Amino acid sequence: MTKLRFYFFAITLFLTFFICKSLGYDIYKSFFKSTTITWFLWISFDKFLWKFISLKQIPPNINGTWNGVLKSSYKDIQKEATIHVEQSFSNVVINIETNEINSESISASWVKEGSTFYLIYNYITKPQNIYTKENSTQYGSGRLLFKNGHLILSYWTSAQTIGSGEFIKSEK
Repeated sequence: MTKLRFYFFAITLFLTFFICKSLGYDIYKSFFKSTTITWFLWISFDKFLWKFISLKQIPPNINGTWNGVLKSSYKDIQKEATIHVEQSFSNVVINIETNEINSESISASWVKEGSTFYLIYNYITKPQNIYTKENSTQYGSGRLLFKNGHLILSYWTSAQTIGSGEFIKSEK
């Protein structure tokens, strides 16, 4: 993904510079205009346009709210949960909520294995105050897979627990 971002930015800057230069602008105006145009195109692509392009090198758009059930090895608990994903081309943020905890991603990155994209992320889980004795703040890692319209989650925590879940996109 990093190479793809770099190539997109470099090629756009290069092309806009030579277009401005060919329109008769001097080198300073060409540089200023091409940099401005490149940033405008990058921001437009990063926030919006990438969602409409279907390439094998671009991860799926999982932006939105997803509802499902988390299954944990901790006391074999199953809980209803909601995943909120805020995604652009260059960034993704994951929040998971249950009636007891809120987990926030610290870092996240898409990994491609074969033709399948996985979102690998690290997170911190903060319990609500009434649950802190039984379920303290934890760190962990998770893996999300988008398959057949579902998000499939597997995770592990610093408390030596593991879990999984399956989520469908909310209609809201």
